[in-house]
Amino acid sequence: MQKAFSRYGNVTDCFLPKDNDTGQSRGFGFVTFETVREAEDAIDGMNGQELDGRTLRVNKPQPRSGGGGGGGYPGTEKSQYEMDYRELHGVAPPRGKQPKYDRVTGDRLPD
Repeated sequence: MQKAFSRYGNVTDCFLPKDNDTGQSRGFGFVTFETVREAEDAIDGMNGQELDGRTLRVNKPQPRSGGGGGGGYPGTEKSQYEMDYRELHGVAPPRGKQPKYDRVTGDRLPD
């Protein structure tokens, strides 16, 4: 999957969750790009395409709705990066490693 999406830009992370019981793919994955523009190009180019015999549905991540953590008190809001990292890896991201993003363009800023 990383190879297929890399034609649209720099893939910084690719995660394919597996079922804990069977070890089989859960049928979805996450691809992270260096810039918003690259991600948008990948969405436009890959949505509806076939990969390994499956038709892809590619879209931007949507905020999760309903109950479940995420900071009910002022000042405890989590960044999208932290929420995504926790969802993907099941743990908090390493301290000091959180990338910074431009609030207007969404582009990743240099470290």
